Amino acid sequence: MAKKIILHSFLISLLHQISANVIRRDILSSSLEQSSESENTFNQSSVVQELPPTIFLDTNTIPSENILPESFSVEKAQLQTSMSEPVMTDTFTAPTQAELIMTNLVLPESLQPASSCNVANCLLPSCRCAGTDIPGGLSKVNTPQMILLTMDDGVTPEKYQLYSELLSGMTNFNGCPIKATFFVSGDNTDYSYVKKLQESGHEIADHSTTHKFPVEWWSKTAALEDLQMEILTQKNTIQQEIGTTTLGWRTPFLASQENTFKVLAENQFLYDSSLGTFPGTRWWPYTLDYLPSLPCYMTNCPKDAYPGVWEIPLVTLQCDESATSFASMLDECTNLETEESTYNMLMTNFRLHYEDSKQPFPMFGHSTWFDNAPYRKDAVKRFINDVRKFNDVYFVTAQQAIQWIKSPVSNDKMPFSCDR
Repeated sequence: MAKKIILHSFLISLLHQISANVIRRDILSSSLEQSSESENTFNQSSVVQELPPTIFLDTNTIPSENILPESFSVEKAQLQTSMSEPVMTDTFTAPTQAELIMTNLVLPESLQPASSCNVANCLLPSCRCAGTDIPGGLSKVNTPQMILLTMDDGVTPEKYQLYSELLSGMTNFNGCPIKATFFVSGDNTDYSYVKKLQESGHEIADHSTTHKFPVEWWSKTAALEDLQMEILTQKNTIQQEIGTTTLGWRTPFLASQENTFKVLAENQFLYDSSLGTFPGTRWWPYTLDYLPSLPCYMTNCPKDAYPGVWEIPLVTLQCDESATSFASMLDECTNLETEESTYNMLMTNFRLHYEDSKQPFPMFGHSTWFDNAPYRKDAVKRFINDVRKFNDVYFVTAQQAIQWIKSPVSNDKMPFSCDR
């Protein structure tokens, strides 16, 4: 029986009591059973964590998507995805972290979902609604499984060495080199190594000039002119230093604001990759012409329309095989203490995408995840070696993924061949 919404007068105070590095859930859907150092701490400050189980949502008010608005807890509400596939969700709780910054936690402005994107008015190649449907109406068997490997922050000789050990000599099954995307910030960056990455075929994207603290500066304090300086100065620096025009952006700490998207739209950026999804929600990249039908999972989602600007979402990762912890980036899965557990986490999340609608699988992180944990590098290399043997799996850049979505090429037409 659907449960009534219960709102307590102390709702706001409860928000300020929640602190967590990862999102936890007691039980995951049976459909999932098949299977810079400071930034790691603060990325979740942009995520609206779930409240303790004091609010119940009438399931009749839930839009036809995967999971729920950020301020609701649900007891075994049966939902339907946009592909009409059932997903069981349960109560989310959050463990205490003494130092978590809570400045970005807010109540939703409305209990109603944002206006849904109308698929009749949002058509490829220029517009796409958020959802799980495969672009171009391709069958799953004829859809390539893209993997997006990205790394954030400055590029140093040490980091370049790590990236080379992970990627050099690696190819997709078709013999074409594996490609990744690097969101480069200006702090501590040696552009001679950024140039080496670019010459190897990897994409270079923008991650700000200074990557400055505090986190609130990005989400609240920075004026439009401040963000223009951070975004455009770095874009110009990349152009001058390595001779390429960057088209992608990821906000430091994932702490965007409305002005962030205004700068991107006004300066011909192709895409942003700073917004997360609810656990269990695996969307394909979409454009910001319209708001998704679900209320935003993070506090920094845009409210205005930015036609033609794509969003490559940080699809939430399941950090452990028991499906009790989740994270927006690899480094937030801190419970992986062996090569085997790290490999299993990667393979489990890959299969969730591969066995769903082949939404691009995000391997988003920072080099610091590998610091003092060499087994993680071994696990990632093992994972890459295993999945690259599939004849429908491709490690591609963010730009390549968007170009494919704009004009889908089926597996039988050999997408991502070296001469494309």
